[in-house]
Amino acid sequence: MDKPLDIRVGQQWERRDGQTVTIKEKTKTGYFYSKCEKGFEWYYLPDGQLNTYVDEYALVKLLQDVPPSKPEPDPAKSEAPDSIRSGSEPFYVVVVDDDSGGRATNDNPGHSITWETQIPEGSNLRAVLRQRAAVGNRYGTTYIAECRIIPELTHDPL
Repeated sequence: MDKPLDIRVGQQWERRDGQTVTIKEKTKTGYFYSKCEKGFEWYYLPDGQLNTYVDEYALVKLLQDVPPSKPEPDPAKSEAPDSIRSGSEPFYVVVVDDDSGGRATNDNPGHSITWETQIPEGSNLRAVLRQRAAVGNRYGTTYIAECRIIPELTHDPL
């Protein structure tokens, strides 16, 4: 990852393709949730890259700044229940086969992504089915994946 930008909630940025993006929220994972002027919603990494690394959507120029407020919280320790953290209970995610929206080219072959899921609220099967319905067919084929945490391979920084 490149050097982090000074991205804050409320700022407006210009993407490489000229579209304007407004930063709406910083997630617990450290991503920045945003909305594009055309209404699309995106997640950006701290270095200004779209979470799927589509370079034409990278943040390149700060258009409207906001004053710094209290320090942004660092990503919090997992709030997943013990049953999910121990691997005894599964959680579910939406997987999108082609996040380029069917616009794959030689320069942009598209990228498979896994939708971020809030544990435990959004990780049950009913919530993930609602999430997939909201996505519709805008991003290519969608799948539901059942996942389990492998405790032996888990790194807990705290």
